Amino acid sequence: MKNKRTISNFGFSSIMVGFCMMCLLTFATLSLMTANSDYQLSKKVAQKESAYSAVQEDAYSNISVIDKNLLEIYANSNNRDVYLQKAYNMLYGLNYGQVSMEGNDLIFRFSMDLSENQTLNIALQIIYPDNNQSGFYQITQWQNITNTDIVPDDTLNLIGNN
Repeated sequence: MKNKRTISNFGFSSIMVGFCMMCLLTFATLSLMTANSDYQLSKKVAQKESAYSAVQEDAYSNISVIDKNLLEIYANSNNRDVYLQKAYNMLYGLNYGQVSMEGNDLIFRFSMDLSENQTLNIALQIIYPDNNQSGFYQITQWQNITNTDIVPDDTLNLIGNN
């Protein structure tokens, strides 16, 4: 008679079920970590966008005040030279920017802090309009500037070489 050995599949199926459970647990953990990272990144982006929107709103309100004052100056000026001189004096009196004459153009520059490392730089070219319906200024710069120098970390720490 032949001795027949029977191989029980009970052990193999238990190992396969255990392996599948470990795979599912690993993938669930990885997906949870990815979702948490995405959530944290979304919060940071939302905070930065909110800060940018608030600074942009302040910049528009400053430009609105300038526009209103330029309208009054235009109404009380006879010609371009008088208009530009009064506009220069008005802009010089503002405490949040710098005014300069560059050639025949009157330029007003101001900046607003977005964060500790970024500023929003804005430059307006003051224009003598043909009539009071056209614009009194032209935005020549609206730019985010990063204020930090990036210093790369080029060190290479090897095992036992701290």
